[in-house]
Amino acid sequence: MDWSVARGDSRAVAIARALVEITPQSGWTASALREASWRATGDPEAWRALFPKGSRDAIWLISEVSDASMRASLAGRIGVRVSDAIAERLEQNADLKPFVRQVSLFDFAHPLQAFARMQTTARAMLACAGAERAGWLRRTGVNLIYSLTILGWLFDRSHADRASKAFARRGLGFLRLD
Repeated sequence: MDWSVARGDSRAVAIARALVEITPQSGWTASALREASWRATGDPEAWRALFPKGSRDAIWLISEVSDASMRASLAGRIGVRVSDAIAERLEQNADLKPFVRQVSLFDFAHPLQAFARMQTTARAMLACAGAERAGWLRRTGVNLIYSLTILGWLFDRSHADRASKAFARRGLGFLRLD
């Protein structure tokens, strides 16, 4: 993931970057937020002003950065498909599987937020493929395939995550979304 594309408060971005390193071991706890805040700003309580909803806000920011990173990487490419956007996202996050596992566990406890956040990611993926005005059903279909792909990807041991990328292509093709 390319953090240089991050917008917003630089302290919030720094805390988010620290959380990516901390949460695989500690989960989405207040102590993880304090530790990340301490590492990033020198103030263990700075996160409270930057992420008033705690982990919920931090995960949104990290997801926004990941979306922006994917868009920046695919910008200017011709013939991008949704499956290419998914493959790019998986490649950019290849070293972040332990972190994404923690996000997935958080999402099970917060399904409405997870759905809304993944709809935003689906919109970004569709925009990469030139379908900025895709409707709700199409976004939801991409969300479904991407979410299922992520669940499999977390356990994918194939070279370069080929099994996950193939699943995304087949699923999107089956639903005629690619």
